[in-house]
Amino acid sequence: MDVRYLAALGLATVSMSGCASGIGLRASDASALRLSRYHTFFVLDAASSGSTTTDARIRADLEGALDARGWVDVPRDEAQAVVVPHVATSGQQSYEAFYRGWGGWPWKDCAGASGATAASYTPGTLVVDIFDAESKDVLWSAVAPNAATASPDKSGGVTERAITRMFEAFPTMEPTGEEAEPVTRTDVSISSDVPRIIFEQAPAVLIQIDGMPEYKAIDGTGLTRVVNARPFIVRDDDGIHYMKVGDGWMQAYTLTGMWSLTGTVPAGAAAALARALEGRSTPIDLLEKTSLPAAPNQEGPAPAPAVHVSTTPAALIVTDGPPQFAPKEGTRLRYLQNTTARVLEEPTDQELYVHVSGEWYRAWTESGPWQHVAAADLPEDITVK
Repeated sequence: MDVRYLAALGLATVSMSGCASGIGLRASDASALRLSRYHTFFVLDAASSGSTTTDARIRADLEGALDARGWVDVPRDEAQAVVVPHVATSGQQSYEAFYRGWGGWPWKDCAGASGATAASYTPGTLVVDIFDAESKDVLWSAVAPNAATASPDKSGGVTERAITRMFEAFPTMEPTGEEAEPVTRTDVSISSDVPRIIFEQAPAVLIQIDGMPEYKAIDGTGLTRVVNARPFIVRDDDGIHYMKVGDGWMQAYTLTGMWSLTGTVPAGAAAALARALEGRSTPIDLLEKTSLPAAPNQEGPAPAPAVHVSTTPAALIVTDGPPQFAPKEGTRLRYLQNTTARVLEEPTDQELYVHVSGEWYRAWTESGPWQHVAAADLPEDITVK
């Protein structure tokens, strides 16, 4: 089918031959040039058919159809686009039902969503929406009635043919001009209004540097001190950094590198620390709540903590072992129960939401990239106190 015809018509309806059910298909107006800039995707499980076998077939057939158009299935935190399949059932027959609880998703822009409040889809209808994975903007959508039958044993061929036909009109032409540049995932976690969010499953400490490190020589010691950080950190002539942590010291070859327990504290470090404590004009954090083993390579009261040094705004979330989510009473959300931080998971779109410094941020995975979420775009259950 000519994509330019689709663009002019806005919504096309075709018939699928060879199927007793006479499956119909409508595909939304899609910009061929815009879509041709996308090359990577992941499939997000959404409104289930009620059969794990049918859901798995839909996912596999979607992956195969997009692979045939030159797209590549990648991890969700690397994808340019997210493919969202829904199957209408007797309990969910409209866009409103499909996307109930999904914060920040402009699903009403999808083709057919104008009737969101009506039970407009008969059970077995397959609805496929494709969004930009970062902005959540709608890129493409299609609807195929009777594509997922109630019987998993009979749905295989019907579903495969429906999805194959659905993607016949999917744009594949090469872009030109400004549209020739591929879509790239911006690491929003390093933008000025989004902090670096770090997850750890073991003891850890976050060292915040106020901008790039500033060093000041400490007279008579041969050491220089990082003066724009609250912890006491010094550097010797060999460039090795030493940091006072509770009753002990840790060291690293670079400030933002790997920190370990110190074998030998440099000469002058103790005197430099005493001098800083005597004449301090700003608070010094000696990280006294952080425990260290008694000596390097020996068992002590606690393992040496992981040290994260950041020169940009950051937040550290430490869990007691692997993350453990549990249902949050009175909501559809799940909360991270083995941490003191406020971390929620929206099970419908499977995104993580983290509350840091009075603001909410979301990401597909703990490693980000993180994106600021305005209050109006939060899943409705997050506003429940």
